[in-house]
Amino acid sequence: MGDWNHYQLKDIAYVNMGQSPAGSSVNENEDGAAFLQGNADFGEYHPCEQFWCSSPKKIAQKDDIMISVRAPVGAVNVADKNYCIGRGLASITFKICKAFALYALTYEVPQLHKKSQGSTFLAVNKKDIEEMLLNCPTDLLEQEKISRILQTLDSSIIKTKAIIEKYQSIKEGLLQDLLVNGIDENGVIRSPKTHKYKDSPLGKIPVEWECVELTEWSTKHSDSIVDGPFGSNLKLVHYRSSGIPVIQSGYVTSGHFVANNYVYVDMEKFREQYRCRVNPKDIVMAKIGANCGRSAVLPENHPQSIIAGNSLKITVNKQYVPELLHEFLEYYYAQGKFELIKAVTAQPAISLSNLKKMKIVLMSAPEQKRIWEKIDAINKMIMEEKNIYHKLLSTKTGLMQDLLTHKVPVDPLLERSVENE
Repeated sequence: MGDWNHYQLKDIAYVNMGQSPAGSSVNENEDGAAFLQGNADFGEYHPCEQFWCSSPKKIAQKDDIMISVRAPVGAVNVADKNYCIGRGLASITFKICKAFALYALTYEVPQLHKKSQGSTFLAVNKKDIEEMLLNCPTDLLEQEKISRILQTLDSSIIKTKAIIEKYQSIKEGLLQDLLVNGIDENGVIRSPKTHKYKDSPLGKIPVEWECVELTEWSTKHSDSIVDGPFGSNLKLVHYRSSGIPVIQSGYVTSGHFVANNYVYVDMEKFREQYRCRVNPKDIVMAKIGANCGRSAVLPENHPQSIIAGNSLKITVNKQYVPELLHEFLEYYYAQGKFELIKAVTAQPAISLSNLKKMKIVLMSAPEQKRIWEKIDAINKMIMEEKNIYHKLLSTKTGLMQDLLTHKVPVDPLLERSVENE
């Protein structure tokens, strides 16, 4: 390995702080230079401008690295052309290998985070940026080798992300077909041109379907659709460090079940609030808050739990497919149908009685399975690519740690990278 040195950024680059132009010169008519006030228009690597400026005051030159100097401090993009930059950004013109500089700067952004802490409005100034310490090889060729390895990995990350987006787009179109038309007994997606439809409160639906209340999807016992314990029935004093997990609404507001830190209740409290139990394959829904109505299926391997007061749950009839009901609920949520069943309270909340009476389509159990098999197949393809994507991101993090601190020699890694191209 060659020699490495720590440089203050001002010794290897020029920092150009942005400045807001006159408001009258900013336009949407593509008159003048593309204008970036802050990092709101940053993309994966290059910006996507929405405004232009006919009288720019500060310009980021093509290939400069632009960095956000106001919250969120440290976001970076590369200028793919000249940009007018406002006071939320700074541009940096490096004297070293620009590709290496991007990675070295990104790796050392936590230095800026420390300097921006403590202020009412998080921001850094020119001095803060110029005094950043970057660890760099003195040999330009070694800088280029390191950047080549990381660029190869970035290329794989970009391609994988594009595949995920492609599959997600395919899924959106497929859902539109499946949740509106379904699949007939011959495995064919229905169409108004080839199949019979009928009027319903939800519009035209296949003649084989019914428009029912949500309770028709659930089991017939009295606590199949319930909300969490009321007020004093489940408070902080009841939480324990182990026992029966408490399912919070925040675990499902993304439309997927994501839980990291659980709180628990003891068996006595669980038995006392037994009606609020939730089992694997039950649907958990956020009852209160800005995302009320979002839901997720409790995973098959999840232990029996209890829902919190900000949640509700739906236990689906064992003949039916809970994952498909969840897809319908998310589809209706995106259409704004949950706005019709919210209660008038201090904050948005789903009315349990209105939810039970919400109109939804119901098809035979065999058709449910046919529909879900199609959706599940594309879901698995998306998940497989997402796993690859996250593995690539993890690999990049490790490689940046190794390469930018010169813990490992670059040449063997470069040879391996070339073999994999």
